[in-house]
Amino acid sequence: MGDAPFGHAWVAALTDGDGPYIELMAGVFTDNQPDFSFLAPGETKTFSQFWYPIQQIGPVHQATTQLAVSLHATVSGDVTAVDLGVAAAEQLPASVVELHTAGGELLHSRALDLTPGAPLVHTLQLGRRLEPSELVLTVRQGDAELIRWQPRTRTNTDGEVADAATEPPAPEDVGSVDELFYIGQYLRQYRHATRLPEPYWREALRRDPGEVRSNIALADSALRTGELAEAETLLRTAISRIAAYASNPADGEAHYRLGILLTRTGRDAEAESYLAKASWNAAWRVPARFALARLKARAGRYDGAAAELREVLTLDGAHLQAADLLVRVLREQGRHAEAERHLADTLQRDPLDQWARELAELPLTADAPTLLDVAIDYAHSGFSDDALRVLDLAAAAAGHNALGQVQVAPLVHYHRAMLLDAAGRPEEGRAARTRAHQVDRALCQPSRTADIDALRSALDHGDDALAAMLLGNWHYDKRRYVEAIRLWQRAETGLLAADPGAQDRESLVIVLRNLGIAAHNVLGDGAHALEYFERARALAPEDAKLLFEFDQLAARLNATEEVRLECLEEHQALVESRDDLSVVYAGLLTAADRADDARNWLLSRVFQPWEGGEGQALAAWDAANIALAEHSLAAGDAVAALRWLDSAIASPASLGEARHPLANSARLQLLRGDTLAALGRAPEAAAAWEHAASFRGDFQAMNVQSYSEQSCFSVLALRRLGRGAESVLLTDGLAAYIAELAVAPATIDYFATSLPTMLLFNEDPQEGRDRLVARLREQLGDLCGQPA
Repeated sequence: MGDAPFGHAWVAALTDGDGPYIELMAGVFTDNQPDFSFLAPGETKTFSQFWYPIQQIGPVHQATTQLAVSLHATVSGDVTAVDLGVAAAEQLPASVVELHTAGGELLHSRALDLTPGAPLVHTLQLGRRLEPSELVLTVRQGDAELIRWQPRTRTNTDGEVADAATEPPAPEDVGSVDELFYIGQYLRQYRHATRLPEPYWREALRRDPGEVRSNIALADSALRTGELAEAETLLRTAISRIAAYASNPADGEAHYRLGILLTRTGRDAEAESYLAKASWNAAWRVPARFALARLKARAGRYDGAAAELREVLTLDGAHLQAADLLVRVLREQGRHAEAERHLADTLQRDPLDQWARELAELPLTADAPTLLDVAIDYAHSGFSDDALRVLDLAAAAAGHNALGQVQVAPLVHYHRAMLLDAAGRPEEGRAARTRAHQVDRALCQPSRTADIDALRSALDHGDDALAAMLLGNWHYDKRRYVEAIRLWQRAETGLLAADPGAQDRESLVIVLRNLGIAAHNVLGDGAHALEYFERARALAPEDAKLLFEFDQLAARLNATEEVRLECLEEHQALVESRDDLSVVYAGLLTAADRADDARNWLLSRVFQPWEGGEGQALAAWDAANIALAEHSLAAGDAVAALRWLDSAIASPASLGEARHPLANSARLQLLRGDTLAALGRAPEAAAAWEHAASFRGDFQAMNVQSYSEQSCFSVLALRRLGRGAESVLLTDGLAAYIAELAVAPATIDYFATSLPTMLLFNEDPQEGRDRLVARLREQLGDLCGQPA
């Protein structure tokens, strides 16, 4: 965060006043925070973390699970001062802490019982000059050395240096099909924020339609997005190539994925042959045999299912789904003693495994999504009655869902309906679908492939507006925009045709909002987008978020500032309820020559900074104070002008943010210098102009820019100071930057971890770039007096 106003503001926002803010990243170690690893179906990866307090010893230099040490040495003349620290994480009696030279000479020794919470902190003076790298700190018990630390020299270059990250070329510019596949695989693994892997794989198939890995990768993407026919075509293409010369190919992934697809589409007999083929490959043997076990259990072939599950557990004893399913299959075979032995082993391995706890009739979690997962495991293995029993538990748990948690109650009843229909109980299935409409649906979003199947089953049984809405949400998330729009329109029709209760009205608002977003972002139809939002707002006039989004849409569609301001002033209570709307409102007030109102509005609240909104409250504060200062200066009141400018520079803590050390405030400093000059305070004016002239670059949208809209004010400050040659150089640099910016294609930064703002409505990056170029050119001509 940094020890400056910018950092202090974030510390205040993110802590309760008990010290600086720090993020402790928990989880398995990776080279970089957003790096991920793939998990094979059914695979378990394990890792350990050891946390213990490090007290009083300062920055740690070496640590184990038992203890941590620090060693700081300061050389002054012929004396070396050493601060050493040892913090224990467990009882370590009869320990010996020693300081040696690198050559083995003992400099200090201390025997003690190390205890958690009682760190050793010791300072000693060595009567000779020793470089830190010549010192060695050890802790031992008897002959066992517990830890050793020797400071490294700063010139040591033997350590491994990571390669610099590079942006991959566009798919059409990649040299080989092989590289196209691996770039796509990396983007999938990284879950990249601004690039998609599919274009790379499609380019690979354009060059070689039978390329196996890219066909499989695209099929996996299609399976994730529910495009089953496309996935099947891709997988069969891959299999036709790999099996052209070898009936038992070296890699079983394509066969496995096709087997799973066939299972999902009800073609179990054909699926079994592909899964059996996949199981000949060691990498896919476990997932393939588990899938076979499910197929056989579903068909009542319990001997075969048990054999498959035993094979899975022989290969992977941590496969808890296989262990749980084996217990259920053994019970079906009447082998209860063996089932109980397996169940006991599973509970010993993982006492929190909910499927095992359900099998053991132990108390279960109150988390409805987890119970739904257990029910789906039962259903996929053919134990429908068990699934229905657990679904009843999930429904009860969902009924006690805490406010703000993800709600699965409707999904639970849609799953019940699908199972009841399949069991030949249509009346109960119909009742379950009715119940899905009656339970709490707040924050309900389908995520499992089984959820999608249950919702599609509901639509197969007639018009179901809720199922259509939820399916539309899922399709839009998967970038299947045409299907999403069609489903939302179907939901709209159904909701309008019914006599809607409160929940259906809320759903209709969501559907209309979503259709408005899709109209703008997918269809490019701003007029219809605005119409959808107006209808949604008519149904939910007290929804402040909807008002904010409506205003953003209106701004995107070039509504005048006057019209937008009038709308917000009609709903001032809603504006007051949101920080983002308050910032927008303040900006519109300043633009309407009501800067005093804008400033007072900003002072009336305490802002909480939000990601994507960094700098917005401060920018609104600057704009209001600058407008007031310019008005006062024009009216001849330089004293008031200086007061406004100093107020801008010393921004109030209530804004929730402070000026970044790299942010360019040349305009403020230039105007402050002009104001001081008007007051006859020439030395102070010159200092302010020097400050304005000193800025190079700017910090905007969480990035450093070479030039910005502030650069012309630095040019003017240089001219005020009589430094004409420097002003010409800066002006020429700005002109060259504008020229370069005007011809360079605008793209989203590859290394961005998120979009610079929380954009709801798509904007062509080139349009934003063109507006920036136009503003800079206008400044260059109007302020700097140079045609762009």
